[in-house]
Amino acid sequence: GHDGSGYRSSLNSYDKSLTMATGTSLSAQRQNLAGASNRNYALFAGGYSGTYSAVVDAYNASLSRSTPTALSQARHKMAAATLGDNVVFAGGGNSYSVYDAVDVYNGSLTKSNPDALSKKRRELAGGQVGNHVLFAGGHDGSSASGTSTVDAYDSSFTRTTPTALSTTRRNPAGVSVGDRVLFAGGFGSTYLTTVDAYDASLTRTTITELSQKRELAVGVTLGDYAIIAGGTNGSNLACNNVDVNNKMFIIIFDNYCISSETVKHSPDKMIGKADFHLLLFSAEHSENGFCIGGHINLFKFVYSVTFGVGHRNFIHFVNTVVFHFFCFG
Repeated sequence: GHDGSGYRSSLNSYDKSLTMATGTSLSAQRQNLAGASNRNYALFAGGYSGTYSAVVDAYNASLSRSTPTALSQARHKMAAATLGDNVVFAGGGNSYSVYDAVDVYNGSLTKSNPDALSKKRRELAGGQVGNHVLFAGGHDGSSASGTSTVDAYDSSFTRTTPTALSTTRRNPAGVSVGDRVLFAGGFGSTYLTTVDAYDASLTRTTITELSQKRELAVGVTLGDYAIIAGGTNGSNLACNNVDVNNKMFIIIFDNYCISSETVKHSPDKMIGKADFHLLLFSAEHSENGFCIGGHINLFKFVYSVTFGVGHRNFIHFVNTVVFHFFCFG
């Protein structure tokens, strides 16, 4: 990463009890690297630290570091995804070029290079669905609005090109949930809320939009949920929106990208309960505990929900609720 004064190689790990440890640093300082894991290793590849890097660092379950064969091309702003025991790094570029390279590392860290992407690009997103890994969108070096190209690789790493994204874009978030992979947001001719979903047959549908236009958000999977958080929309340089998507409905938690200076995250302070459990955050600290203000909007939700705020206040709703200001300690 980069802390404003220089490039960093630090590595922090959290165990299942959320105890943090500082492990062996990356072999080279760099930002804009890509990472993914298989059953045996967590891999971090590429990046930039004044020069572009082809270095790959691999950490095993004991957090011992090894350095397998380098990427086929030094580059940053790649996409990474996992298919079976294989970690796949695709695309990327530098200040002058974009690449179509695909590097695959198996469970033994042996590298192979299948067919290249159908289109050179950086700032793309990746995700796995069924027996395929998909790489979608990106910046092809010519159009500022990006590309809508999607490449799919099966378990033998044969490439096909399914239906393109519904709109051109770069820097979408890619995340898998259930039998879908989602590509959400990004920047086209403007910042986007669009979410495209691909199923295991690589059929595309366009589902309920994100709560706010943004690129550079991050998507993660938690059980039956795809959680898409953060990003930028140009005017709000750091967003704290959180969108939660599962196979049945979309739930959108939205406090309109209030500045990071006024938001102190406290994810253990408020829990929504129904057939699911979702963590919210508090907006600021008060003398009596933590408080949350703003709006929570519900879309396409067919069940009623009870929310507990602290241990005292309960609200029952079906469609839309506005939380004005609740404190709990």
